[in-house]
Amino acid sequence: MKKIKDPFGFSKAINYEKLNDPKVLEALSNMFDNKKEKIDFKDLKKNDRIKSNQIGTPITGKLMESPKQGKGLKKVVLIWTNGSEIGMFDEHGSIYANQITEVERDGTWLEVNHG
Repeated sequence: MKKIKDPFGFSKAINYEKLNDPKVLEALSNMFDNKKEKIDFKDLKKNDRIKSNQIGTPITGKLMESPKQGKGLKKVVLIWTNGSEIGMFDEHGSIYANQITEVERDGTWLEVNHG
């Protein structure tokens, strides 16, 4: 029999009998299910609160202009970014549209669909 190398004792911490319980499986599924509601990029409006990742770390900000441009959508939008959340300056600037990750609507954050 092959000896299992488990220096941290993880295999002892798992109750394998509980993994067959449907209630436990459902609870685990809900815990790790990361399905957020989505909103299309074309539905964003001026002054929406957003989260963007233009500097790597997601930070909040506000759209300073609507992403709609005539019949199409802008690829670059003007935002106010709250850089003070991570020790930088609060300022306005342009970011690529695909860097907007979430938008706040009615107190909940919705994932932005760029497709």
